[in-house]
Amino acid sequence: MHVEGDVALSSSRLADQRSTISRAEYSSAWGRYSSIVLVTILFLLFSSAYNYMTPATTPAILHSLDGGAANPDEPAHMLYVESIASGHIPVFSSKNGDYEAHQPPLYYIIAACADKLAPSDPDKAVHVDRWAATLLAVALIWVTFFVVREVLPDRPNIAAATAAIVALIPMNLSLGSSVGNDTAANLVFALYLLVVERYFRRPEKHILYGVLLAIVLGAGVWTKSSTLLLFPLTLAALVCASALRLIPTKAAAVSGLIAFAGSAALSLPWLLRNQRLYGDLLAEKVIFHDLASRNVAPSALIGALGQTWYIERFFAWTFASYWGVFDSMNLFLPTNVYVCIAVVSIPVLIWGSIALAKTRTTVLERASLLQWVLLVLLTVFAYVQYNVHFFQVQGRYLYPALIPLTAAAVYGLAEITPKRYAQWVAAALIGSLVLLNLLSLTMISGRYSL
Repeated sequence: MHVEGDVALSSSRLADQRSTISRAEYSSAWGRYSSIVLVTILFLLFSSAYNYMTPATTPAILHSLDGGAANPDEPAHMLYVESIASGHIPVFSSKNGDYEAHQPPLYYIIAACADKLAPSDPDKAVHVDRWAATLLAVALIWVTFFVVREVLPDRPNIAAATAAIVALIPMNLSLGSSVGNDTAANLVFALYLLVVERYFRRPEKHILYGVLLAIVLGAGVWTKSSTLLLFPLTLAALVCASALRLIPTKAAAVSGLIAFAGSAALSLPWLLRNQRLYGDLLAEKVIFHDLASRNVAPSALIGALGQTWYIERFFAWTFASYWGVFDSMNLFLPTNVYVCIAVVSIPVLIWGSIALAKTRTTVLERASLLQWVLLVLLTVFAYVQYNVHFFQVQGRYLYPALIPLTAAAVYGLAEITPKRYAQWVAAALIGSLVLLNLLSLTMISGRYSL
C-alpha cells in the first residue's frame, strides 16, 4: 500500500508538472503572438469598414469623372472573377470592359470561390468577393511578421511593429478590401522573402528550398507580371549567398537549377497560352497598346505643363497614394496630413537604413539586408520605367517592397527612441494609424453619400 501511494503521488506530481509546462508553453506562445493577433483583429474590423462603406460603383454625380470605379479597376477585375466563376478564363480585348483579362488567373480563381457564396445582385456580390483579398491580406500581415523576425531575431518588437504598420496603412487596407490581384502579388513577394531568409539559415536543405522557390516563383507568374522581378532577385540571392560563403556554391547552383527549371515548368501552360492568343509570352504588346490608348503619355504632360510640374506631381502623388488616395486616385486626404506623415516617416526611414547597415554586420545579416536593398531598387526601377511610358503615379506599385521599407523605418524609429519611452511611442504610432484610417473612412463616407 505504501508503494502504491508513492506511485500515485508521483503520478499526481508528474501530471501537475505537465500541466504547468503546458500553461507555460501556452503563455509563451500567447506572449509571442498576442500583438499580431490583436493587429489582425484590428485589420479585419477596418477592412470590413472599407469594404462595406465603399460601393461597387460611384454615385452618378461622380461616375462621369472617374469612370465608375470606386476601387482601382474593380469593375474590370469583377468581370474576370465572374468569368472564372462561370467556368472559363477570359480573353483580352481592348473593345470590352474587361481590360484586366490579360492578368494571370490564380487570384481570380480564389476570388471566384467567394463569388460562389455571393448573391446574384452584382452590387452586393462585390462585397462578398472582396473578402478573398482580405484573407490574402491577413496572410500578408503574418508573413511580414515572420520575415522580419527571421532577419532581426533579437528585436521581436520590430517584427510586431512592422506587421502592424503594414496592416494599418490606409492604402494597403483599401487594397485588401477590394477586388483586385495586388494583395495576392504582394503576398507572393512576402513569401519569397520568407523562403529566402529561411534558406540562408538552413543551407543544408538546399533541395527543399529550391523546390519552395520554384513554387513561389511559379505562383507569382500565375498571379501578376510584377512578380517577374523575383527571378533576377533569386539569381542575385543565390550568387551573393555563395560569394559570401553562406551557402556552398554547389548547393546554390543545385537549388537555383531546381528553382528556375521548376518555376518554368509550372509557368509554361500560362506562357504558351499567351503566345497562342497574343503573340508573345507575357502579352505585353496588347497590354501596352491598350494602356497607351487609355493613359496620357508622360511626354505629353511634360510638353503641356512643364517638367517641373511633372516631377512635383510624380513625387507628391506617389507619396500620397502610397499612404492613401481613394476613389481611384480622385479622393486625396488633406495636404497637411501627408506633410505630417512625410516629416515623421522619411527621416526615420533614412536613419533606419543607415542604422541597419552599421549595426548588422554578420554575413547572414548582410545577405538578408542585401536582399531587401535589391528588392527596393528593383521595385523603384520598375516603377520609374513604367512611368516613362504611362502616367501611373500610384504608390501601391511600390508595395512589393513594403516589408523592407516599413521594417527599416520602424528600426530607425526604435533606434532614436529611449527604451523607457518605447511602449508609449509604439502606442502613439498605432493610435496615429487608427486615427488616419478613421479620417480616411470619414472622407470615403462623405464622398459616396452624394
